[in-house]
Formats: sequence, C-alpha cells, structure tokens
Amino acid sequence: AKNTLGTVMSEQGDLDAARKVYEETVGLKEALYGAEHSSTLVTKGNLAIVMKKQGDLDGARQQYEAAIRVGERTLGAEHPDTLIDKGNLALVMQLQGELQAARELLEIVVGGSERQNGPDHPFSKFAKGRLAICLRKLAEKAEASGDAAEAAAL
Repeated sequence: AKNTLGTVMSEQGDLDAARKVYEETVGLKEALYGAEHSSTLVTKGNLAIVMKKQGDLDGARQQYEAAIRVGERTLGAEHPDTLIDKGNLALVMQLQGELQAARELLEIVVGGSERQNGPDHPFSKFAKGRLAICLRKLAEKAEASGDAAEAAAL
C-alpha cells in the first residue's frame, strides 16, 4: 500500500513526499522480505524514478545499479524486471552524457527483450525506440564535434 502511495504522490508531482515514502518502504521491505526480494527491487526502482525526476541522477544510478546486480543474480540477466532497470539506467546514463555506455546497455536490453518476448513485443519496440534516440544523440554529438565519418557510421 505504501508503494502505491508513493506512486500516487509522484504522479501528483509531490516528489519529496514520494521519495520519503519510497525510502521508508524500501527499509520496511528489506526488513520483512530481504534486500533481494523482487518486491524490494521494484520499490528501489520506483525510488530511482523519483530521484531521476528530482535531478538526483547519481542517486538514481546507484539505485538502478544495485537493483540490476541483485536482479541478475536472483532473477536472471534477461528477466523483464532486470531489463526494465537496465533500460532505466541507460536513460540516466544518457542524461549524464554517457551516450556510448547507454548505447551498449540499450543494445543488451533490446537483445534480451527480443529473445525473451520476441521483436514485436511492446517492450522490445519501446527499447528499440530508446536505442534509436540514443543513436541519434550520438550522431548529433559526432556531427557537432566535426567527425563526419563517425556520424555516418552511426
């Protein structure tokens, strides 16, 4: 119920209150279920979303990276929840200017989703869209730096 409260607060724009609720909920879930429980990981992902919205990219990145480490170990590298966290981490990396690292991670997400769900699955298409945006940003960066050959290769 508290996780839902955090979601409602976030959607209403009360990010400070949502963050506090998610932080409390992560603590409760870790105490009740453990740090590696899927419910705990989902709440950490929600906390990271709020942190990103607040501009706390380093905090969001830390949450996603922690969730991915646990998700890969307990759920698998290509589990839908793990792939979602990887896609969200890639978005944070883009916002931090780490376009090449984001591209590489998004290629992993696309490949994993296509293997698990097929190429026409909504998440596969969504991930391909995010990858296309990242590739466009990389091309724009290469053009801006005057590297026409690199831009054309993208």
